[in-house]
Amino acid sequence: MWLLASLISLSLFLNGCTSGNAQFLKEATGHMTQEGITSKWGSPHEKNVIDTGEIWTYNFPRFDSMEHPVTCEGYKLRFDKERVLRDWSEFYC
Repeated sequence: MWLLASLISLSLFLNGCTSGNAQFLKEATGHMTQEGITSKWGSPHEKNVIDTGEIWTYNFPRFDSMEHPVTCEGYKLRFDKERVLRDWSEFYC
């Protein structure tokens, strides 16, 4: 019983660690266009054109309780030629 309770607690904790940005991208993948992303996040920090579309990079600073930047949450978004978000990856910068 203790093991089951521990696994449930761990699962709830890990699900709570998903950032709002990652959740937004999960829901947007496959249907949101570049315009939709830009309306929420603004212009990307970097754009790269590839054969199959574009890759956009966003960097969001993370702050401690005193509002000092402590790390950076980054995302690479891949759009197809129709400008629809197809996949993305998260990285720390």
